[in-house]
Amino acid sequence: DYSEHASVIEASSFKADKDGFCSGELVIVPPSIGLSTTLLNRDHFKVYFEGMPRGPNGEVLRRHGDEIECVRSSHHLSERSSVTPFLRALGRCDDTMNIGGIKVGSVEIERVCNLVENIRETAAVAVSGPNGGPSKLVIYVVLEKGVNAGEEGIDKESLRKVMQISIKAHLN
Repeated sequence: DYSEHASVIEASSFKADKDGFCSGELVIVPPSIGLSTTLLNRDHFKVYFEGMPRGPNGEVLRRHGDEIECVRSSHHLSERSSVTPFLRALGRCDDTMNIGGIKVGSVEIERVCNLVENIRETAAVAVSGPNGGPSKLVIYVVLEKGVNAGEEGIDKESLRKVMQISIKAHLN
């Protein structure tokens, strides 16, 4: 039972849709175990604190990065009626991916992959396995106009190698 350690969210502070659901970004009051204090190639303050309002008692609030949904009633999930809202995690609301325990933004990966010769544009996404576990990085590639992959000797493996080199050289 975490009730003595957690602040109760006032249900009236959420704007609900007609079914009683509402969502938004989760915020936390630092410090907390496991929170980052620096970021690679990004300003930690701007990412997590800039523009955040203060809590009800003047606390500093930090973006968490997860979107949550506040559900006012659990009738559809349980036999027991609940008047206390509960929270359901919906996923990330930013572009941060967790690849092998390293948090990185898709934009950062795309920026360095777009430096590779013959690549016009990339899109980086994290794909979770069917049974959970670490996400796999998948990069979609659009070649420059007029570049014929077969004629240029460009294949999936050669692209993988040059993009790995670019990531290691420019992202770390």
